[in-house]
Amino acid sequence: MPLSVLARRRSASLGCGDDSAGNEDAVPVPGETTVGASADLAGTLHVTPTTVEPGEAIRIEVENRGDKTFSYPLHNRVERYVNGDWEAAVDPQPAPDILLSVRPGARQGPKYPDGPLADRVELPSDLESGTYRVVKDDGPGFTLEATFEIRSPSE
Repeated sequence: MPLSVLARRRSASLGCGDDSAGNEDAVPVPGETTVGASADLAGTLHVTPTTVEPGEAIRIEVENRGDKTFSYPLHNRVERYVNGDWEAAVDPQPAPDILLSVRPGARQGPKYPDGPLADRVELPSDLESGTYRVVKDDGPGFTLEATFEIRSPSE
């Protein structure tokens, strides 16, 4: 089952970490969904598989659950949850500097019809077990996040 987590406007204080009131939210749990409060801009980021071993790849899909088309980057940021904070975990992978768009009710990725684009992240083989997240941040308006777990083969 795909993992869906967070879509929010920058001004909203939903999701992980500190909100504007200084409250600390719980670590996201795979399968838990939080969607932005605005019906206009609401989305879900799906990561599959939700549990991987170091060195494997994750695939990413974007679902528009709002009333308006929105744009998002092909670029992804991967972070690890450590001692209550999210820290950069993977060096950014090269990706075309483009924005993709998804219509209301539609779901896109990990492959796109307009060419050889694939929304996936090859994870380094030296990552430690733990909770990670993928972040898509389009700049001035909308952020999508999804968590996944890395487990070593011996776990």
